[in-house]
Amino acid sequence: MAKQKADMHIHSSFSWDSKQNITYIAEKLDKKNITYGGLADHVEFAFQPEPEVLYMLKKRNKELAKIEDSHKVELLQGIEVSEPHLYPHEMEILKDVDNIDFILGSIHHVYGMPLKKLKELGNCYDLYLNSVLQMVETANIDAVAHLDYIKRYFAGNFQNDVLKQILETIIDRDLALEINTSGYRRCGEYFPSSDILDLYASLGGKKIILGSDAHHDREINENIDEAREFLSENYNFQEGIIKKRRFRRI
Repeated sequence: MAKQKADMHIHSSFSWDSKQNITYIAEKLDKKNITYGGLADHVEFAFQPEPEVLYMLKKRNKELAKIEDSHKVELLQGIEVSEPHLYPHEMEILKDVDNIDFILGSIHHVYGMPLKKLKELGNCYDLYLNSVLQMVETANIDAVAHLDYIKRYFAGNFQNDVLKQILETIIDRDLALEINTSGYRRCGEYFPSSDILDLYASLGGKKIILGSDAHHDREINENIDEAREFLSENYNFQEGIIKKRRFRRI
């Protein structure tokens, strides 16, 4: 599928839940002969004030500048924003940050509740999908991360009409769909599942990025080669990277 290789979803020590040093990430990617590494550090506007987000991103820029000529891999400066559609003002401030290559949009909370607690509300899958739909319709993002992430916590069924609307909106807005391999290690199949990928393909979806969602060194590029082979055998997708907020096929 791709002549070059990319892992577009890696968390560094600039994410609250990772301790991976950027230099070490670059060394690990070099050893694996990965061409592009996408740093996708968490931004949680519900918990992080705007000055903290700006400080984190600018500090990361400085760290990257120190090593950019020392490694074969090209590290792309991305972020993963939780519920970006709920924070339009905060998203505007990101325009003031130099060198943001890509923004992943993801849903980790609904009504302020962590996904693992949603089961108490009864219609958790519907609530989750409706949040994803609002995000893809309105948020200033470049790709949708781990679309069916809720299955990490409990099994359920998606409303096919809402799911179809989500995928159609992704296609209409020219967003990329992330194939997140952390699903394989967490629940035995990728995020999103092959059923969703089938629907995406049937609707004419093409653009994908691959990401390991690595928070630890052992997870970098984990299952991505297998996912790439699976996609190549079953779909006619275009794998790419997102650089300077533009999708580029690799």
